[in-house]
Amino acid sequence: RRLVCFGFPSDSKSLADVEAVGVVMPVLLHTTQSLMGLLSKGEAHPLYSSMSKGLLKLVKTAMEVQTMHPWSCRSQQVLPPWMDFCWNQVSSPLPPAGGLFTQFRI
Repeated sequence: RRLVCFGFPSDSKSLADVEAVGVVMPVLLHTTQSLMGLLSKGEAHPLYSSMSKGLLKLVKTAMEVQTMHPWSCRSQQVLPPWMDFCWNQVSSPLPPAGGLFTQFRI
């Protein structure tokens, strides 16, 4: 996580794509979707609190990578899938496990 964020110069200054972002971000999305599926089973799961903390960490990591490397996140394999995922989380009427973004509601 730290290597992808801080191991490369920010592409907002260099305007050069960071290839590692194109590799890591789809994996982060897949892992996030997998954890969301497990969390939808409810708080009865024995590792519920650990998984919810891990899920929040994954989303924060994705936000941090996008902040450090905004130009690299614009590729077809990164931006559209993440936008679809976030839109589905925000717009779903009954999000699983209380929703990912309930902690950020104002």
